[in-house]
Amino acid sequence: MSITHLIYVAIGGALGAISRALISHYIKGGFPWATFIVNVSGSLLIGLVLGWMGTRSQVPHGVKFLFATGFCGAFTTFSTFSFETLTLFKEQSWEAGLANIALNVILCILAVWIGIRLAIQFSTP
Repeated sequence: MSITHLIYVAIGGALGAISRALISHYIKGGFPWATFIVNVSGSLLIGLVLGWMGTRSQVPHGVKFLFATGFCGAFTTFSTFSFETLTLFKEQSWEAGLANIALNVILCILAVWIGIRLAIQFSTP
């Protein structure tokens, strides 16, 4: 990995982290909605980026490092998801904890698939 690629990761990571912080600041509630929204939208975005890249023969490597590794890596905070789910379980909010796991896992996988399908569909002439 070159220094240029690391710079792309750093720029994308900074933008992803700032975006994540803003969403967490503005979306509140008893259920971890901010993390849920970030995980699903980040999964959709990474699906779109990587799906789009898969339909192109010549894509600058900087695109992947900037968006997929940098932005999405900092934006989607699965560690926060894990901590919030554990907190729900510690508070004996079993239903909310299980719902958080099911919604995040199922919808994030679905969002990646949808992103890839959309990228493929819209990139064919």
